Amino acid sequence: MKLENKIIWILSPNRWGKMKVSKHHYALTLAARNNIVYFIEPPSLENKGIIVKPSDESDNLFIVSYKPIFRGKNFLPKFIYRWLLHKQVRLFRKEIPRSPDVLWCFYPFLFENLNWYGARMSILHVMDLSDKSSLPSEAKSADLIIGVSSSILDWLKPSNKNLFFVNHGLGKAFTKKANTLLLQKEEGKIQKDQRLKVGYIGNLLMEAPDRSTMMKIIRQHQEIDFIFWGQHENNDNNLGSWYHEDVPEFINFLKTASNVTLEGSQKPEKILEKIDNIDIFWICWKIGISYLWDGSNSHKILEYLATGKPVVAHHIKTYKDSNLIYMLPVDTNENYPALFQQVIDIVTNGEDQALKNKRIEFALENTYEKQVDRIEEIINKVKPENDI
Repeated sequence: MKLENKIIWILSPNRWGKMKVSKHHYALTLAARNNIVYFIEPPSLENKGIIVKPSDESDNLFIVSYKPIFRGKNFLPKFIYRWLLHKQVRLFRKEIPRSPDVLWCFYPFLFENLNWYGARMSILHVMDLSDKSSLPSEAKSADLIIGVSSSILDWLKPSNKNLFFVNHGLGKAFTKKANTLLLQKEEGKIQKDQRLKVGYIGNLLMEAPDRSTMMKIIRQHQEIDFIFWGQHENNDNNLGSWYHEDVPEFINFLKTASNVTLEGSQKPEKILEKIDNIDIFWICWKIGISYLWDGSNSHKILEYLATGKPVVAHHIKTYKDSNLIYMLPVDTNENYPALFQQVIDIVTNGEDQALKNKRIEFALENTYEKQVDRIEEIINKVKPENDI
């Protein structure tokens, strides 16, 4: 099967919006290959029935919003819940103009049986961990499973399905930037009196960031400017948020800190207009306190690497022994401030240009175009064309 000229339905846990993560980028990449893509958003009581609207970002992309036909999953008897769920899928098949050749599910624990959609090929593509004691029903009905980390694949192994690792992808705008950067000559050392700029790209409302450590570092380094791109207001948020008690305090701190700039949600093209001024990128997550993440991977890492800039990080299993980023060797952030200072010293004295190019080249090996090529190869390994 070629992932071209097909009808592809994508089940997404994130709505379509200004900020893009993997689900959105896969949709745009597949649409660019002359596939007709229906991007089915998560359910919302604010919707009216099932609405299919063309996207203004591609003639081949349609956004599907819907109001669920029932509520109270946890209070319904299992057989009634499954019957209602199956009815919801039948309504999709009735209201969406074209039946899927490929069903691409990024949203486990919602629709249970992917066979209900009648697609020739069904993919469960898991970007995040969930409760490891529970296996998503979609894993049993998918033709193949893709995970972005070994932790996710280990969790899904009991499904006895075909499991494959495919890293996160690099979007079109960052790919273009990376190709341009590879042609640039070596940069000079940073001047001693120059204020360093540290960048962060991502949803500031999500639970994962280790906010206490990040605030500590910002306070300790008044001589550094910290720039944040990403949602910090809930009314500008299409990716979801978790308002734990430390989130409002953190956002307020960022708004009032004299050495912090909040750029808000912006498209990659706008971010890239200012990214040359960044000297270091960072990511600092709380590891081991929630089953929802273990810090084993993050899509923003590839965007960071595409700039060639140094990256300071918590322990990220996927990049262990890669020498691409400066990260802690263990799943605790106790020594993160010391690592941060170490990278400041390295950057101030001048990094080897070969490291910059190595990061960029790695990122370019993981563009969404190349990830779709890899998944196409996986599909044909699992189900040769004459078996579909």
